[in-house]
Amino acid sequence: VGGECEVPSSDDLAQIIDVFGESNGDACLKTCIRHLRHSVLDEWVTVSLLTSIKALLENASDESEAAMIRAQDRLNALEATPLISVLLERPSMVVVQNAVQMGIALLEGGNKKCQDALLYYFANHDEKFFLTFRKILKEAEASVSHRIKTGCSEIIAADSPASLVKDLLRLLQLLCEGHHFEFQNYVRHQHDNFNTYNMCVTVMELLHTMLLVLDDTTVPVVDQALNTLTELCQGPCAANQEAIVGCNIVTEVNRLLTNEFEGEVEADDLMGLKSAAIICLSSLLEGSQDATIPNLMLSGLDLS
Repeated sequence: VGGECEVPSSDDLAQIIDVFGESNGDACLKTCIRHLRHSVLDEWVTVSLLTSIKALLENASDESEAAMIRAQDRLNALEATPLISVLLERPSMVVVQNAVQMGIALLEGGNKKCQDALLYYFANHDEKFFLTFRKILKEAEASVSHRIKTGCSEIIAADSPASLVKDLLRLLQLLCEGHHFEFQNYVRHQHDNFNTYNMCVTVMELLHTMLLVLDDTTVPVVDQALNTLTELCQGPCAANQEAIVGCNIVTEVNRLLTNEFEGEVEADDLMGLKSAAIICLSSLLEGSQDATIPNLMLSGLDLS
């Protein structure tokens, strides 16, 4: 059932959060989560519930890191974590974006209980998380390519806003936060699925295209893509390092480091991108046992 989306007011959110915090709050939360997972709700209802759950997590985060972890663990125990996957498959991009933002709040700091719960869900359910994830990133990539060919000013398709792409990349980073080795490998190869999608390659392909048109819209996406690639490698995860190096990351970083993009990017933003790029290169060297990657960097980077 459709419905015009209406984000709840701050007063409405406060009242909902108060209910979640009462003595029967767990029962209310569990009922809401069950309906979000298994019922067909109006868009505005879904968005309101997701916004309330996210606000509950953000309020706890503002209180302290320990309070945030308790709130995350509480929601995970009430089976909220699978919502990240279930709602990503919904047709409404408004619902998808709110689900991703809720997922970011739930995984903030690299909550291992939530990471493990989502990995377990992926292993035991026929889900389309990475298919949908890749589809949205490919739509963004295609929109940039269209802009390059036609000179069109709109860079991202109307149903795949740049902020959603950035949020998705942040979510991917948090799945692997804290060197979660199992998830680092899973995002590269979903061994339990008939079709598998290499997110290392997908993010690299997005980065390549976004670097062709650096502006206010693409800079945050490029920055997040570099941060995500860094997290995919750190630990280290040698297989992800190999996959990313195989996608010519050194060439892309060299292009970023050696160009000033005058008139296209603010100086502070460009400095931030270059810093993120250098950190990304450093993550590719982590734990290196031979000279292959260092030699690629020496040959591919303009050090003059």
